[in-house]
Amino acid sequence: MPTALITGAGGGIGSAIAAALAPTHTLLLAGRPSAHLDEVAERLGAPTWPLELTDPDSIEACTEVLAELDVLVHNAGVLYPGRVAESSADEWRASFEVNVTGAVALTLALLPALRAVRGHVVFINSGAGQSVSAGMASYSASKFAL
Repeated sequence: MPTALITGAGGGIGSAIAAALAPTHTLLLAGRPSAHLDEVAERLGAPTWPLELTDPDSIEACTEVLAELDVLVHNAGVLYPGRVAESSADEWRASFEVNVTGAVALTLALLPALRAVRGHVVFINSGAGQSVSAGMASYSASKFAL
């Protein structure tokens, strides 16, 4: 059975992706440790993979044991609500670190495992990257970058 690693698997979209893939894939549910992630893992009978996309050591620890990976689903994301004038540079950095740079770093770390089986990488994006809504400045910018 092919293996799929899903980031942000404890959230609404991530858990729905996991449920959709569960009948046909061995799941690796990646994300920040939480009760939501644990609940999804228990419901689907899949292991959790603690992952912090802003921490290179966490990415390395999460990926070093995978020799083969069929599907990498980038679903993790953060949103700091607020208009540009209400936001901070730290919120913008954090948005880009998780939503863009973390996804790139994880993909790079998993390239050998993906290439071993000609795996696929899927980026879950948002319409907010094309059509900005008020109060979603840094999120929209990061999704456009992705």
